[in-house]
Amino acid sequence: MKKAFGVLKADKVVLALIFVIVAVTAANAGFYLLRTQPARASVLADETRLSSLESDIQRTDEQYRSYSAAWTGREQLLKFRKMLPERSQYLGIIKALYKTAKDDHMKTSSVGASVRENMPGEIVDVSFSLPVSGSYTDIRKFIYDIETSPYFINIGSLTLSGVENSNISLTIGLSTYLRTR
Repeated sequence: MKKAFGVLKADKVVLALIFVIVAVTAANAGFYLLRTQPARASVLADETRLSSLESDIQRTDEQYRSYSAAWTGREQLLKFRKMLPERSQYLGIIKALYKTAKDDHMKTSSVGASVRENMPGEIVDVSFSLPVSGSYTDIRKFIYDIETSPYFINIGSLTLSGVENSNISLTIGLSTYLRTR
């Protein structure tokens, strides 16, 4: 090591070359830092902006899905509302039930009904009971015909009133929805 320092002290050309190499390396490092720092800052700013834009896209996508679901739900509600008969057709539904009962050889008596407003001004829930009697086969056919009728009629309850010979007497609890407009 002493010998290497001795050569450096004795040979001024070698010392000058080492100094030039160190100066060029330092200048190169400085130039590199000066050129890359603005680019690095720009890259960091772009990454931050990209992250912000991705968050905005995600929020916008969530809003779109929410609006789309609401719009689809609204369309389905309007379609459902159009499927419901108007309130003025209530008597037609009762007449159709009596006709179906008669066609299925059922004996019927008077209908008891109650009306409940679900959404004021738009849809009315009508519940009614229909006492019937007939054979088991006729009752099964009548229930099938109610369930497959073009009217939106739900069977809510079946209450057995009695059995006499081969005739079964029961009260069927029914409900439907009607639109007011």
